[in-house]
Amino acid sequence: MKGAAGHLASGGADGTVALWYATAGRPQACLRPVRELDGTGAAVAALAWAGPHLLVVAWRDGRIRTYGVPSRTAL
Repeated sequence: MKGAAGHLASGGADGTVALWYATAGRPQACLRPVRELDGTGAAVAALAWAGPHLLVVAWRDGRIRTYGVPSRTAL
């Protein structure tokens, strides 16, 4: 899911939430997350941007957490 600041967020079955910078890298090159956020161990159920720098994450075990995402230069 893409945030207003050019960030992408993805969530995995292992509970990991990864932040990516959408315009980094080269075509067909392997892109790595710029930051991984701590999770709960349960699978990520939903991600939503609540503003350009606020990410809301919900896990399958019912937990919900918000993360303040800094600007690109602070990642």
